[in-house]
Amino acid sequence: MVRVRFAPSPTGLPHVGNIRT
Repeated sequence: MVRVRFAPSPTGLPHVGNIRT
């Protein structure tokens, strides 16, 4: 499960830099 520190972008994709860290 991929979790991001920031809220997901409006496009539905996790913020850049916090994806699969």
